[in-house]
Amino acid sequence: MPKSAAIIGSFRQHYSQVLNAWNVFTDAGIVVTSPKGAPTIDGAVEFVRFETDDPELTDPQVQSLALNRIFLADFTYGVFPGRYVGRTAAYEIGRILQASKPFYMSDMPNDLPIEVPASHICSPEQLVERFKDQLPKAVLSGLTGMGAELEQNLISGNYSDL
Repeated sequence: MPKSAAIIGSFRQHYSQVLNAWNVFTDAGIVVTSPKGAPTIDGAVEFVRFETDDPELTDPQVQSLALNRIFLADFTYGVFPGRYVGRTAAYEIGRILQASKPFYMSDMPNDLPIEVPASHICSPEQLVERFKDQLPKAVLSGLTGMGAELEQNLISGNYSDL
């Protein structure tokens, strides 16, 4: 069983589902590194900040700190009800994939051109059950063929212009 998880998604629009995933993971003994489960200060602002966020930090600094917490986790779970992904979550997905970190999601996002194996789309409950027998895997681990080759080139810096 992994020891830690990070959760990403549109906190402003789907925070109840984020908290549900947070509860499923913490009930299974998995520490959530991000978010900390605090209520939002103001969900109407463009960049959601939590009561636990240092008010002295700028929004970019809060985001960089969140990415540090995401990368500290054994895996990241994306909460995308209705297949919606906001701009910040899309940015985080790109960074997670580039770093070859394990990443799973509730639903395949709309309008995000990434190849994701079906094994990486599941509920928090399904993940907890799966992790009783196996450790988290990077998205690339489930890809084959041209998609896997091109993604591996991006990660390794061995770029291609077929």
